[in-house]
Amino acid sequence: MAVFAHAGTASGYVNNSPTHFPYEMETVFNRLSDANQEWRIYFHDMLQTATLARIWGDMFTSLFLDFSDFVRAAGGGNLPAYSFIEPRYFSDLFSIPNDEHPPHNVAYGEQLIAAVYNAVRGGPGWKQTLLVITYDEHGGFPAISRCVLKFGRNRGYELSGPTRAESGISPWGERGSRDGASSPASR
Repeated sequence: MAVFAHAGTASGYVNNSPTHFPYEMETVFNRLSDANQEWRIYFHDMLQTATLARIWGDMFTSLFLDFSDFVRAAGGGNLPAYSFIEPRYFSDLFSIPNDEHPPHNVAYGEQLIAAVYNAVRGGPGWKQTLLVITYDEHGGFPAISRCVLKFGRNRGYELSGPTRAESGISPWGERGSRDGASSPASR
């Protein structure tokens, strides 16, 4: 689940069944608050982050805002030190999911990414921004990783599978760079 990214751990959970709700681990949001750094979660229809028990005291405050508030804050140069955007997970009469999870149309997720990029890039805070786009799953990308885990005495388990896609976009990066190497296609 994406919520584990906020905690930096799955706290030993290896699957979603049975349900382990609520998740009690400390989060990046707790660490930011402890360091007196501002943060916000901007969302569309629901909060997956609501499953994180250690931020429940902050629920229904100005730390959790609609995505339209993100666009306004970015345009006004008023983004906090850390912003997290939750996509739209469900359909209603007026909206289509933009979370890129099957069976949803990934084009709507790409539109969300473009909206985020354009809001940040067009705002006065752009020169102090690192925009990170990450996925909680591999999304079908062909990169394969392999790791070997050893548990107990002489018992090894090998796991392999696709890696997650992540992108960092910033005015501080070298133009046309990709993983530190220049890419002619991006010039």
